[in-house]
Amino acid sequence: MMLFFNRNLIFVGLAVLVLLLILDYYIFDIPIIFEIEPQFSAVFRFRTVVIFLCSFCLVAGIAAINNHFSNFWNNNKVLRIKWFGYHLTFNTAKLTLLFLTLSSCFFTLLFLHSPFAYSIYSYEDGFIEYTSALLSAISAFLFLYITRLIWRIKPLNRIKVFTAISFSLIFFLIALEEISWFQRILDIPLLPAFEDNQQQETNLHNFATDEVELFYYSGSFVFLILLPFIYERYPKLPIPQSLAFYIPSPIIIFIGSVFIAYNYDMWNSLFIQFSFFCTLFILLFYLFQQISNNKEYELTTIVIGLLIIQQAIYLVWGEEFKRFWEVTEYKEFYISWTFFIYSLEIFYKSKSLSS
Repeated sequence: MMLFFNRNLIFVGLAVLVLLLILDYYIFDIPIIFEIEPQFSAVFRFRTVVIFLCSFCLVAGIAAINNHFSNFWNNNKVLRIKWFGYHLTFNTAKLTLLFLTLSSCFFTLLFLHSPFAYSIYSYEDGFIEYTSALLSAISAFLFLYITRLIWRIKPLNRIKVFTAISFSLIFFLIALEEISWFQRILDIPLLPAFEDNQQQETNLHNFATDEVELFYYSGSFVFLILLPFIYERYPKLPIPQSLAFYIPSPIIIFIGSVFIAYNYDMWNSLFIQFSFFCTLFILLFYLFQQISNNKEYELTTIVIGLLIIQQAIYLVWGEEFKRFWEVTEYKEFYISWTFFIYSLEIFYKSKSLSS
């Protein structure tokens, strides 16, 4: 009976979401993909409320599939440091999350203090872009090494090997696209084939910038946040073990939540709001679990607070951006960080299997 109720709750959430897409297209005349300043008219407020409720139904339905408590923080590596005679122990996952949340706070405070400085960091060939490209390149090399590790495991699992190679190629592509295949770095003239490129650069994604960005952001949310949540709640998900090996752990949900709050020009998109509210409800679910089981919940509370406050800041003061879209550069920056941490996670899993 409970499973039937859970499935119905999930179905209702998804069905109403599809209905809203139809209303957007035929009644509200709102395109699926568009970039404008956040709108707060009656129609857009109605859409936000519906997306909020659909997100709640979906997350609540998935969360209620089983009642087990997974204390995944304790399953992570520990860093031990001797300092002035004291032996200090750190949970590496919590340390990583703390680093990313503090850096995110820094950039948000920088934006409030000096939108110009915030913009400088995100310029083409700047710190944010180069770091994003570097992290994606490192992730690609990590997956090349993961391929080597998996290849050594007998009997050979071709699906695992192919998947690792695919991830490596995808991350290499993202890294090269981020720096326009070295065009600006090496001062290479624009080829005739790229004259229709929206930014006049040697890359593929700027032939359809809005579409590619929405796919990248939504896809990152599904893979890094929604999928691990579903799999953690329902381990019997009908996925071959060779592919289930690559599903991120719940820790990646917390690390990935940092990039979810970087929205302004695409906030009106149904998929962006759905990503934000689903992430919020997933984190709230884990918070309630931690409180109910008398586990540490302070870091989760900080992550939730940061998610809400940062998104509010960018929505309210986003008109101060020097470039309309520059918050997306920071979003891509933290997506790259999350995929890098994910790559390390798979690397350590592969290493333990091959040893």
